[in-house]
Amino acid sequence: STQSTWEVGQSGTGQKRPRDDEESPSSEEVKSQQAHEEFLQHNLGAVPNSDAPEPPPPSQPAKKAQPPQAPHQRPSDLLAVPMADFERSFAHFMFKYVGVSNIEIELKFGHILDKDSRRRAADGVLPVLSECVLSDYEPLFYMFESSISADFFKQLNDSLNAKTRTSQAMQGTGSVIQYRHLKETDLFYPGNIRVTKDNATGQTKCCILKKREGDLNVHSPRSLVDYRISASKEIPVEPPAAEEAAMRCRIKERLSYELDICRFELTKVINSPEAQGVQPITTFEMEIEAVLPAFETEKALLVAGRPNKFAALCQRFLNWSRHLIYSLKPVP
Repeated sequence: STQSTWEVGQSGTGQKRPRDDEESPSSEEVKSQQAHEEFLQHNLGAVPNSDAPEPPPPSQPAKKAQPPQAPHQRPSDLLAVPMADFERSFAHFMFKYVGVSNIEIELKFGHILDKDSRRRAADGVLPVLSECVLSDYEPLFYMFESSISADFFKQLNDSLNAKTRTSQAMQGTGSVIQYRHLKETDLFYPGNIRVTKDNATGQTKCCILKKREGDLNVHSPRSLVDYRISASKEIPVEPPAAEEAAMRCRIKERLSYELDICRFELTKVINSPEAQGVQPITTFEMEIEAVLPAFETEKALLVAGRPNKFAALCQRFLNWSRHLIYSLKPVP
């Protein structure tokens, strides 16, 4: 951002030429004056030549050179731009969890709803006009629904596909989005064990114990969706015995786009309910997972007290998510 400066105008064209009967300033006075002018030039942006001290009159002994007095500082020198409170909350959250073993940090689109009425908080439930983090005590009164409409899913898919085509056309001159189309099934077992299998081969891709570590629930009343930022440990474990039956399953078709410090994941999910005889439910999800190596590098520099871009990376991650959130259009 452009910093404000105070400008001092020059009303004169130079110092007065001394008369023949005047004494010339000593070399020490000349050096002192030059140093004073350089100081003013550096701090105020202009040298006030018209205010430069004149040589002393012949009837008086030359005055001893005084050290230059520091002028008033510019406001931009006195005021460091602070990080906005919302961004500070997110940066603290990232600092707490980046570098933790087996951690995953993701931002998921959805809606914050009143628990009783199931109305979205933006519909007059909360007296809030701008994006904010809700307190940890609020879950007594609200819930986060981590799904979006089929229409929003399509809008986001179209937007990310367009960005992918643009990045591929610029190959060699910029970052290229890495695209993957995945078809998988998640099987859930007691103890928060999740087994993920490839739908084409039936092979087990991973088996993890997922443990939620922390959340930031974000109410965004000026947009069409809210979001939750979550940190979870995904600890590799041994798969359950073959004869053990899963409690439920999720059949997933996932579109993954990786760029910069983000992995954008659009997922169509067919949820198999736990109860028998109940029809499966299809939902649509949007997640942005933080690609952590860059954050880990900058956090290490921050901890070491060295110049770093940790806060800038946090801001960039938020900007990517807001860009997609604000691109959504209401359903006609």
